Amino acid sequence: MKRDLDLIREILLFVEEKSPPGGPCPVVEISGFDKAMTGAHIDLLMEAHLLNAVTPGGRKVAIPPHVVHIYGLSWTGHEFLALAAPRPMWENMKTEALKHGVNLTLDMALSLLKHLAARHLGLP
Repeated sequence: MKRDLDLIREILLFVEEKSPPGGPCPVVEISGFDKAMTGAHIDLLMEAHLLNAVTPGGRKVAIPPHVVHIYGLSWTGHEFLALAAPRPMWENMKTEALKHGVNLTLDMALSLLKHLAARHLGLP
């Protein structure tokens, strides 16, 4: 499986929008992606500590996604999404990476988003 940063962003947006305070988020369904792919990316988000989530019996795997209980974004998830949520910022980040022929890691995407936001605000 190849990691898809667009799917990661969509999952985070879904969780932010659909998670009730103190309760689990509904099953994550992202248009254009099957349950196995979505579940695999939820696993990645859990490993990266971007989601507050538990799986029955302490399983580490969220495939299929209905076996995981997501209780919202972690602090890190909120920090990432604060920069990644605006579509123009997200697209600009992807364009910059593509221009330089770089496949982004999550850390690199966050660093580039921070750089672009600082530049947009006129910060050094």
